[in-house]
Amino acid sequence: MANMKYLLFSTILIPTFFINSTIADDKMKAEIKLSRNLAKTLALVCMVYAGDNKDNYPNSIDDIIKYDPENKKLYMKIKVRFEYFGKGKKYPSMWGPNRKPDMTKKAEAVAYDKILLEKSDSTVVLFTDGHNEIHKADKLKSLGIIIKKDKKLEKLK
Repeated sequence: MANMKYLLFSTILIPTFFINSTIADDKMKAEIKLSRNLAKTLALVCMVYAGDNKDNYPNSIDDIIKYDPENKKLYMKIKVRFEYFGKGKKYPSMWGPNRKPDMTKKAEAVAYDKILLEKSDSTVVLFTDGHNEIHKADKLKSLGIIIKKDKKLEKLK
């Protein structure tokens, strides 16, 4: 009878544990994929906006909504999910003096996914050149982002 209990435990509970952890992993992968896709959308609209505004990034996501009101619903999703701090930043031109590539310019962080950060210890960070990266919470300070205990953004001065 003891063998029967062990068999029941090993055939039902252990696979259930692995299935539940796999489902959790799949949900997190889906969250990251959604976040990266929204970051790409935000990057694209910021670059188009900057192209029409002397390379200046929008001051807020509300400026993006005014710029492209047809996609307001999408930008509202981004506004809820991302902490945006691109005010005063410019799209980085790769051209230096004499029309030669300037490889010394570094992209700055302009947004991060605050919802993903609440769900895990990592988040997607968007940069001025349009790329996004996944960073651990403890690495955000090196990007100029400080997360307070209540997850609010404070820019480094």
